[in-house]
Amino acid sequence: MNITIGGTFVHRGADSSQAEIDPEGENTRLEPILRLRKTRARSGTAFKDGRLALEFDDGSSIHVPADPSYEAWQISGPRGFRIVSIPGGDLAIWSAQETENPRPDRNEQEAPPMIHELAHRLREERAASRTR
Repeated sequence: MNITIGGTFVHRGADSSQAEIDPEGENTRLEPILRLRKTRARSGTAFKDGRLALEFDDGSSIHVPADPSYEAWQISGPRGFRIVSIPGGDLAIWSAQETENPRPDRNEQEAPPMIHELAHRLREERAASRTR
């Protein structure tokens, strides 16, 4: 799974510290984020208004707001699965492609549980919004 953040976001550390991070900003401010590369994501929520919230096992979190002009973030997984926060605050979702070969090759693993959880939450949120 790959998460790409394209705009300013908030990182809350396990120690309750909080910092606004600009991916294009100073490299020294990215240090806490780089440490998260080896930290397991406990949960994630993609909101229909384009926001993203990620919670990590170490107690830290990332909150990415939607952007009115740019793709704020995207998550991509195996076989073409992708969720993108599109400009203006909405989501574009591509489902994983079914393959003719039911066995994934050695380099392709099943989608991590967080991907399934995000997709499930998105389906529930969209279904709930249709009934309102």
